[in-house]
Parts: sequence; C-alpha cells; structure tokens
Amino acid sequence: MRSYGVVYRSKKILSIIGIALSLIFLVVTFSKINLTTLYEEIKKINIFFYLLAILLNFLILYLKSFRLHIFLSTIKKTNINTIFKSSIVGQMANNILPAKIGEIMKVYLIGKKETISKASVVSSVLADKLFETISMVLLFCIVPLFIDHLETWLVTTIIVIGLVSCVAYGIMLFFVFKKHTPISNPNKQWLQKKWIRFSEGLALLKKVKSHIYVLVLSLMIWILFIVSLYCVQLSLQVSLPIIASLLVLITTSVVAAIPSAPSNIGHYEFAGIVTYSFFNISRETSLSIILLFHAIHIIPFTIIGLIIFWKMGLQWNKIN
Repeated sequence: MRSYGVVYRSKKILSIIGIALSLIFLVVTFSKINLTTLYEEIKKINIFFYLLAILLNFLILYLKSFRLHIFLSTIKKTNINTIFKSSIVGQMANNILPAKIGEIMKVYLIGKKETISKASVVSSVLADKLFETISMVLLFCIVPLFIDHLETWLVTTIIVIGLVSCVAYGIMLFFVFKKHTPISNPNKQWLQKKWIRFSEGLALLKKVKSHIYVLVLSLMIWILFIVSLYCVQLSLQVSLPIIASLLVLITTSVVAAIPSAPSNIGHYEFAGIVTYSFFNISRETSLSIILLFHAIHIIPFTIIGLIIFWKMGLQWNKIN
C-alpha cells in the first residue's frame, strides 16, 4: 500500500506540473494570435485533404499496432485487432486523462485480452517505443541537408535522445541474452520470474533480421506521419517543402515527452508554431495547421475509443 501511495502521489504531482506547463504554453501561443485571422485561415480547409489525413492517422495506428503485434508474436499468437482496439482505447485515455495513463491502460488491456504477462507486454511496448524513437533520430539526420542553421537546442536535444536510445538499446539486449537475474537470493524468486517474463517480451531482438524489419516498418510509419501532416497543410492551401512536415513532427514529438495536460494541449501548439517560424509562416497560419492536425489525434480516437471501451464492457473503477 505504501508503494501504491508513492506512485499515486508521483502521478498527481506530474499531472499538476503538466497542467501548469500546458497553461503556460497556451498563454504564450495565443498571446500574439489574431483570432479573427486564425478563424479565416481555418475556413480555407479543403475537406478532401483533411479526410485523407484522418484516414492516414488510423492507418498509422494500425501499423503501430502491427509492430507491437510482431514483438508479442514471439510469446504467443496474438490477435492484431485486439492490439489495435487496445491502442485506440489507450489513445483515448491519453486524450482525456493526465500522466500518459493511456500507455498503462493499453498494457493492461493487451495483457488481459491476450492472457500475456504484464511484464512481457511492458517490455514489448518499451521496445516498440524505442524503435520509434531511433527511427525519428535517423530521419532527423537528413534535415541538415535541407535546412541550414538549425536551432542549437533542437540539435542538442536530438543528440541526447540518440545517446539515451543507444543506452536503452544496449540494456534491452542485455535482458534478451541474460536469461537469469544477477540476484541469486532465493527469497527473490518473484524477481527472477519477472525478469524472465520481461525478457520474453524482447525475444524478437535475438534475430538481426528482426531489428532491420522493425526499423524499416518504423521508418515507413514516420513517412506516413509526414504525409498526413503534409495533407493538412494542403487542406489549408499552404505550400511548404515536405521537410517542414518532418521537422514539425520531430519537434512536437520531443516536446510531447514533457509532462503536460491530457492530449499534450499547449505543448503541441507551441512547438508547432516555433518550428513553422523557421519557414517564415505567419503565427495564425502555423496555428491553424497545428490545431487541425492535433484535432485529428484527439476527436476521432477519443470518440471511437470510448465506443470500444464501452463495447469491451470495461469500467473506469476496475481499470483504476
């Protein structure tokens, strides 16, 4: 009970900090925005390109679910539709609850529906996120070829993320090939079992071909993400090089790691405006793009996620 209390207090503190930061980012973002001009920009929307962006985002989440399905397939044959539905519910939870609760909910649902150890699901999810991050860092390497004088803070941040990812990758490989915990105390058998279950979720990494396959899939997902944002830009009749979409996605992804209110509100908009300023786009135009792109991740997934949550017969108190 004491450990639960510590976790609960930590989550509560992170939630308060996240909401405070989101409010600050929102104030800074909207302080110099002409709301009339912003409304006129949003009115330009071309529904065809916007609907295409929405469909691409569902395809992206399905491919992400497929990537996680690949990791879990080394444990047992899993149902891709279950993972996809769990991912939508997790996305919904992230949109309405603080402290990235949706990631925990996704682990819970997959473990429960597929009868897989939570430790195995957690390690698979962590590996999944790691390859997503590594592919982002690799894509960032092409940005300097098209954009001169990148902000020092951004380059430094990506370098740090790359180094941390390398360390995390090494730790995961240690778990893969170290079958038994270094702790030999017989009273710690429960830890040995958790270690084994955790390692099982990383079993895919035993094969070099699997690393390449997952990395290529991750790069494909990022490319679809870029195309999705590019479609939103086209829907507002904004003509920018495709590299702009990549850079915006990278900066928003980096800022999203900072504690925030649900849906990363404030962080996302602030990072988008700052990045679009590199391309001499007005603040109102930049914000219209980011608001519409952000809405794609919030509204459809929240509505469908709630429907799936209800159809699964889930209850908030049991999840808690």
